[in-house]
Amino acid sequence: MLNYNLLDADQLSAVDCLYEQDVTYLVATMGFGKSVVTLTAVNELLTDKILERVLIVAPLKACNDVWKTEHNKWSHLQGLRVVHAIGTPKQRINAIESDAPVVVINIDNFVWFLEKYKTDSLAGFDGLVIDEISKFKDSGTKLVKKLRGQSKHFKWVCGMTGTPVHE
Repeated sequence: MLNYNLLDADQLSAVDCLYEQDVTYLVATMGFGKSVVTLTAVNELLTDKILERVLIVAPLKACNDVWKTEHNKWSHLQGLRVVHAIGTPKQRINAIESDAPVVVINIDNFVWFLEKYKTDSLAGFDGLVIDEISKFKDSGTKLVKKLRGQSKHFKWVCGMTGTPVHE
């Protein structure tokens, strides 16, 4: 199992930035550790009672390949409960309405989430992580329009991408 001491200086600096800022944009190359950096910051924000619940929006492949396993690889994240709002509407609702402090949902179901929970203060989520925020770049999409109207419910937002980074 990996431990906190394996995070390098750049990763720790990114954790601090995410913790200290209400709105951040984490741009780093693939393999930097954006997910563990973000989960570490989220864990600290939840532990310090700065946030109550965090919604992570990601492409389906990242939901299944990264966000389902990343927190289990690191010893300092073992107490962080992460559930996945993927699958049927009933499965998504069960995850969203659970008491888990972190919920992962895929981008395709995010519009559904925003429409379903718009009058419920977004189901108590006050933190939002958008993995591969580059997928949101077309400001004319239904997704961006919905998010723009609901973003006031989130007091902490982190956008992540490796897409524009070239080595």
